[in-house]
Amino acid sequence: DSLFVVQFTLDDGMSYSVESVDEWLAILMKDQNYRINVSIHTLFTSFGKCLCAKDLDGSIHNIPLAVPMRSGISALDETDIVIPMCHAGIIVDITGPLFGPDTSVKVEFYQNVGSFTGWHAFIWRNWTWHLNSEVNHEKYAEEWTKEHQLELVRCASALSVIQNTAAKVGELGMGGYGYLGVCLDSVAICQYAVMKKTTIFPLLLCGQPRMLIINVARKIRAGMQSQNQNTSFEAVVTNIIRAIVNLSTDVDIPPKNICDALDRIEKSMPSKSIFSLVKISRKQASELREHLQNEYYSDSGTLKQPSVSVQL
Repeated sequence: DSLFVVQFTLDDGMSYSVESVDEWLAILMKDQNYRINVSIHTLFTSFGKCLCAKDLDGSIHNIPLAVPMRSGISALDETDIVIPMCHAGIIVDITGPLFGPDTSVKVEFYQNVGSFTGWHAFIWRNWTWHLNSEVNHEKYAEEWTKEHQLELVRCASALSVIQNTAAKVGELGMGGYGYLGVCLDSVAICQYAVMKKTTIFPLLLCGQPRMLIINVARKIRAGMQSQNQNTSFEAVVTNIIRAIVNLSTDVDIPPKNICDALDRIEKSMPSKSIFSLVKISRKQASELREHLQNEYYSDSGTLKQPSVSVQL
């Protein structure tokens, strides 16, 4: 018996009982009265902080604010590549008669700074410098079908269970935020599990907490296998484990991973921004990536190996 069931009735009179978010969305996607879109996005964050100034007429104006962060990579001129800190989330956008006429409902998945990993109410602050910094990462996928979107939702829901269980096992406060990664890591894991790559920077999840998450995921999977439960969910957990194993970390970037990191830096930032930092860092990242590819990589894309230069 399922511990969690949602029942609902559509306009055609058909009633449904579902046990998961993706199962619910799959039903709505088949109804032409509903528009469903699942996307991966990053945008600049100031962690809810803002600056304001009062004009002579008494009106209040927002001052654009971003949080600069050292990338850990030196540019060709040996200066640090500094980028604006980004937030990442998986957004589910639903429009349809179940919620009222012309009503759009949005929820967002990510690891929250003060509570848990999972689906949160979507907060869209009307700050121009934030809105203009949004990047939709599903555009980097070779294809983005409804099944890909549903698979992403499955991964997000499964990772919610895994991450929050890991926080409990590790006796970690605030859902393990920081130690078990941040919003960027939670979204990158799901993106990799579906797309077999990530385009998000930075990745902050390190070795020991990775193993904690993996071990918890393995125990959850083993428990399902012993009880012959939900083999599709079991496959999702396996893909999450493989994603965590394959993902790199940007806490200390080895030279062989710098080109990948630079690519993710560029893809996580908008092409244009009111912050000069974006223009500068994009130029630095592009120039360094081109130099490294020419210097250290062969035409096939693999790292050049040492050659014997001394004859005996």
